[in-house]
Amino acid sequence: MFARIKKSSILNIIFVCAILIGVAHISNRTFATEDENTIFIQVQEEDFKHQTIKEKEQQKQVSSIFTQNDIFESAKERIITGYFYGEHCAYQNIIERSINESERITMILHISYDRLRTSLIPQIDNWDGPISLAVVFPSKYNFNSSETKCVTNFLNVLYNNHTGVREKLSVHLLIQNQKSKTCGTIITTATNETDLENAICKDDTIYTQKELVSKMAHYAVNDARNLARNLSTTKYILIADMDHFFSKNFESKMLGLAKATLDNDPKTVLVYRIFEVANSVKKMPETKKELQALLRKNKAQEFHKFYGAHSIPKLQEWFKIPDSGSENTTIQYYRKYRSYHWEPQFVSLTDIPYHDPKFFYSLRDNTVLRWEMCRAGYKFAIINDVFMYHPGIKTRKESYAIDKVRNLVRRWSWKSLRAFNKRMDTLYPETKKECPRFNQF
Repeated sequence: MFARIKKSSILNIIFVCAILIGVAHISNRTFATEDENTIFIQVQEEDFKHQTIKEKEQQKQVSSIFTQNDIFESAKERIITGYFYGEHCAYQNIIERSINESERITMILHISYDRLRTSLIPQIDNWDGPISLAVVFPSKYNFNSSETKCVTNFLNVLYNNHTGVREKLSVHLLIQNQKSKTCGTIITTATNETDLENAICKDDTIYTQKELVSKMAHYAVNDARNLARNLSTTKYILIADMDHFFSKNFESKMLGLAKATLDNDPKTVLVYRIFEVANSVKKMPETKKELQALLRKNKAQEFHKFYGAHSIPKLQEWFKIPDSGSENTTIQYYRKYRSYHWEPQFVSLTDIPYHDPKFFYSLRDNTVLRWEMCRAGYKFAIINDVFMYHPGIKTRKESYAIDKVRNLVRRWSWKSLRAFNKRMDTLYPETKKECPRFNQF
């Protein structure tokens, strides 16, 4: 008799059991059904503030009873209730990855809603582990805007289109500075559509240079990073930006070292070198040997070399060290945090300090985390073998566009800098002389 029971009936039975378990054991999150075609997921903001690894693991075990494939097979609609994240409205897991392992490295990403394109797919293919992506909308939109609906549809089509998306990618929405008393609900409708190009959301708005600079200046970059971090479920994280690509076997090599190093010394982070590679290069580098060949041909350089924030000494020695295999790497040396403009990129445990949301996009918004980590006593271990690269070499002329944004936010940022230093002296008074003075941008 049981052999004749349909898959959908089994899913519905399991789903009811999951509801009963969730109600009995989880006080801050509830799952309920309105009918067999609708799933209602309500999320409370406190679920994602300062969770411990253990709490996130418990949350993951309950929420992973169903994969999104199961949900879309048994439901036509998925309703996601937003919650306030500071002054913003957040909506979790518009699409949700199937990778369900805590001992992985989640790549944390953020992007403006109008930059979502098929170009996201190569970055997903390049990264072997889970990805948590926050998509940011400006304050003129809300949960019911056509732009929000377009993005949720694009994400569902993206989910259908690509196996790597279904396995690796979870996407969350952040709608800035909402004045309403509630955030409202977003309804995502299951679709069989796979035409991704047709689903792209096109913004035909023509911005003046002043409007574009203002738009960039008000982008809630650190709230987005922190949201994507809060909604990751792994023990280790890597906070990156769009168009960051990694050398071959990056995650597996770093994961082996992270388990051996960070578990014993949680206030260490594993710093990897980063580069820019010319767009004219047909095959991007997968190994140090390939990268070195491009550097010799002036087809690659250290990332943003005009600013010097990413330069790391002992590069030639790094190239000479033999590759240690596909499952592990080693530490080249430890570097003291002596320069206030150094912005190392790293793999860490998930419980490092958060990005300061009071810092504005383009003016030390990312560096400020490194400042706090220095004050908190973290050590920066430079790692062998692995690296990141960005396709395209930025020129001084291209940097001028960002300079206009920096000039706009600079006068707003002094207050943030003073508040940051006051907080550091309160939290970490013993390390004031161990780190650079953070008194300029």
